[in-house]
Amino acid sequence: MNYDDLPSYLKQEINRFVKEKGYLSESNLNKFIQNQNICNQEILNLLKKEILCKKNNELLKSNKDYFDNLFNGIDNSIFLDENQRKIILANEDSLLVMAGAGSGKTTTMAAKAKYLVDKCSYKQSEILVLAFTNKAGDEIRERIHNDFKLNQVEVTTFHKLGLNIIKKRLGGNIRIAGEKEQYQIISEYITKELFINKEEFRSFYNSFADKLNFPKNNLWEKFPDFISYHNAIFYKKYQASNKELVNYNNIQINNRKQYLKTIKGEYVLSKQEVDIANFLFKNNIYYEYEKTYAPQTERNYKPDFYIKQGENINYIEHFGIHEDNYNTRYTKEEIANYRYFKNKKIGYFKTQPKDLFITTYSKYNDGSNYLDKLKEEMLKRGYILKERKAEEIFNALRDTSLDTYYFKFIRFYAIYVINLFKNKTAADIKSVKNKLNSNELVVYDQMIKMVRYYQRELKRRNLIDFEDMILKANEILPSLKEEDFKVDYNYLIIDEYQDISMQRFNLTKKISDLFEAKVLAVGDDWQSIFGFAGAEIELILEFKAMMNNGKKTLIRNTYRNSKELLEVAKKFIEQNHRQFKKDLKSNKTIKYPVEVHVYDNYGKNSENNRINKIIKIIKEIYRNNPQDKILLLGRYNIDKGKLLNSQKFIKDNNDKLICTDCPNAKIEFLTIHRSKGLGYDQVIIVNMEDNKFGFPSKIEDERIISLLKNKLEEPIEFPEERRLFYVALTRTKNKTYILAPKTKQSLFVDEIFDDINVLVK
Repeated sequence: MNYDDLPSYLKQEINRFVKEKGYLSESNLNKFIQNQNICNQEILNLLKKEILCKKNNELLKSNKDYFDNLFNGIDNSIFLDENQRKIILANEDSLLVMAGAGSGKTTTMAAKAKYLVDKCSYKQSEILVLAFTNKAGDEIRERIHNDFKLNQVEVTTFHKLGLNIIKKRLGGNIRIAGEKEQYQIISEYITKELFINKEEFRSFYNSFADKLNFPKNNLWEKFPDFISYHNAIFYKKYQASNKELVNYNNIQINNRKQYLKTIKGEYVLSKQEVDIANFLFKNNIYYEYEKTYAPQTERNYKPDFYIKQGENINYIEHFGIHEDNYNTRYTKEEIANYRYFKNKKIGYFKTQPKDLFITTYSKYNDGSNYLDKLKEEMLKRGYILKERKAEEIFNALRDTSLDTYYFKFIRFYAIYVINLFKNKTAADIKSVKNKLNSNELVVYDQMIKMVRYYQRELKRRNLIDFEDMILKANEILPSLKEEDFKVDYNYLIIDEYQDISMQRFNLTKKISDLFEAKVLAVGDDWQSIFGFAGAEIELILEFKAMMNNGKKTLIRNTYRNSKELLEVAKKFIEQNHRQFKKDLKSNKTIKYPVEVHVYDNYGKNSENNRINKIIKIIKEIYRNNPQDKILLLGRYNIDKGKLLNSQKFIKDNNDKLICTDCPNAKIEFLTIHRSKGLGYDQVIIVNMEDNKFGFPSKIEDERIISLLKNKLEEPIEFPEERRLFYVALTRTKNKTYILAPKTKQSLFVDEIFDDINVLVK
């Protein structure tokens, strides 16, 4: 049976219905079909198919001019394809959009918000757009607020949404426990709670010895408090160095500079900011880093430094570009963006008291150094520079290195463990405990004590952390709805849905249910790589079952990768049959978009051979396309360390890499996790060796951590590492180059080695 076989009265009803409904939803379509009193399932299915087809075609046709001109005057290079237009027109209660790498998902989400306001009678305030990071939120906000002028559409992160919900119940005086406050609480737990109880500290030390940096001589047993222990150890190290005090200080200062720590102990954003902070300290100038400058008009502005001496008060804003607005380490787009914000700040400075703000640049046209310029500006304003004694600097370095023993433990382990526990129910935690052996129970006991102390301190200090923002918001949301929330979310647009955790899912599901809001979730299960941070891939794989009337569709076209690269990546990633299959399309074609460069890894020259291969590729890229941005990708930051240790690469003041054999090439290094969502002209994956810190990573979670994490059983080895390799392959706009050893080669390289689109050199 086809459409022509339907009775004429039904055809008339279909035409009337399609014409009448300006915006077709699943629910009103079902109501229409039910009202026809037809029992024949074949006719019912045909009705549904024909109505949807007619409606889609009509909507596409009637909105053609609207879509064709949507980005006129904003970005004339953007053209919405038919697939994107259908997604914008769709009106399902819950729709999951599978968006491949480089498919224009941000454009689609922004255009959806615009269409809802322009064509579907949604108020701007009824639309909520959720992103996972500030950076992703800024990108979407730029489109929606700046380009489309929809300033009342709320674009926020999950954490900020949670915080806003909590504020409506508790008021605006909520103090946030950021990483600094979390670090401080756990630091005090180790140095004050544990250290004075030697038996408890011994248990703690034995549980986490491999993550701590205490000397193995057990000297801590002889000291009553942590400060006296640390001071003794610090002085011993100085004595053992056999260096003059000034030289010893300078070595410590330079070591700190590598990880952006100042003499006073702050962690800042660049090496030049380290230099400025240390200059101020060495010259006896009181300063605060990123103190809020808060007249009524600029509540959230934080200049780099606040300085004070006597009656002199000033703010320093340091710009990481040259005085002439140029920097070879940035692309034209990055420079344009930097200049925009720089000019905005300078314009604001002119409205403030004269000479209040001091501006410095990374480089000056006359060859001056930024510290010389800062000194000059400060002397003009009456500051007196008096150099501190070496003993004072030594004492400051000592007093701000207390965390030497436990920095990595807190930063890379303790906070992570606390978040894992906070996201579990009491029943979940009990289940984990029941699976542990006697040795594991000792470690578990130490974890629990740390978590309990942390939670008590949050409460005592009236703080909430990032996990609380979501957990507490979830708890109080229903009562706020009853008390008139003063917000009526009718449409949720969620970015990077493959990264969603159960807590975030529960929050969005609750909003959807309470406000009867429709949901558009955009993501890609092939790029689900944040399982270690709580993301649960089953939440995207089971979307249809977990969301009301959930539907799924796909943005097929990708504008970043060539079709040949997509073929390589697709064949590789679809070896995991638990994931969705997708038919991605590209009009771009490149012969051999993936090159595997094999190096000899036998003997002591192995590392030199690898580095030389990388340099050879960089030179070739630069020779052919000198303006190309090159991304060096590593599985871990240790890969960056190896590049720098070779002395063939150095970091500039903006933390970008310079190849000493090709200094003008535009090079960045990122870990693959940090590269997600970004695109570069050329990509080099620097380490595809089969070892513990290779790719795939062979590092296994401790059993307790593994039990605390939610892991979907997937029918393939290294499923998340496989998705990570897919992300790495697809960062490029042109070619991806892979460094692989002759022996101990990654199993991922083995899989693509014989692909017709892969060139092996």
